[in-house]
Amino acid sequence: MRRRAGEILGRAHAAGLATSVDTGWDSLGRWIEDLAPGLPWTDLLFVNQDEAQRLGGASDIRNAAHRLLEGGARTVVVKLGAQGCAVFDAAGELRVPAFDVAVVDTTGAGDCFAGAFLAAIERGLGRAEAARFANASAALSVQRLGATAGLRSWDETRTWMETAPVRQGAAF
Repeated sequence: MRRRAGEILGRAHAAGLATSVDTGWDSLGRWIEDLAPGLPWTDLLFVNQDEAQRLGGASDIRNAAHRLLEGGARTVVVKLGAQGCAVFDAAGELRVPAFDVAVVDTTGAGDCFAGAFLAAIERGLGRAEAARFANASAALSVQRLGATAGLRSWDETRTWMETAPVRQGAAF
């Protein structure tokens, strides 16, 4: 993706496909240089707080997310761990708190979050419910050892969400 992000995402977009990018820590330090060519073709950009700040070139995630939107991403979803997530797009900004769970292992939580968000969008949920479902999947994931041992089916996750406590969190 480093050298061909713009080309690959552009071709997918031209073919009528929805696109998403879930970034990872850039050990080469090229951050936005590699991602920028693909942003105009990115429907959903998933970043954690540190990645948002590095990619957006701002210490405040709100400003960082807006810079990524200005770069062409249609929606920026910032994973905030125990604080939940924030979704930024042309409609504005949405903050969705995390579920209050005991954390055993955070391995794979961000990947579970992104996959669940995409699954929810594919099923027709709006951004608020997709974010809430993604937070639930991440919360289920972190309660067990390993990346996916805590995950449940779509229906089981939806049922769990009905009674699971929501963390009262700080603003970003």
